[in-house]
Amino acid sequence: MLRDTCARTRLQPALLEGGIVSKHNKKVALITGANKGIGFEISRQLASNGITVVAGARSEERGHTACSRLRDAGMDVHFQRINVTDEGSIYSAVAKIREKS
Repeated sequence: MLRDTCARTRLQPALLEGGIVSKHNKKVALITGANKGIGFEISRQLASNGITVVAGARSEERGHTACSRLRDAGMDVHFQRINVTDEGSIYSAVAKIREKS
């Protein structure tokens, strides 16, 4: 899926070099729209099953609020500002995933 995203947004193949697969077999999921609705619920369910969640949202305020709710419940959730139409924010999200995995 990341390869498709790179093709659609003309992101450089360097995003894929080395992959985003964890060196420690730690599962990390990036969920966009994680501050509300289905995105929030997917984040909650994945995190409750031991997966580290990078919760993406355009709004920092709402994203941090959603992450706080999940962290208060003991889940491993980290906020990442992301706008899927902005290449820079996609690169930042990839870096965050690599950092957490």
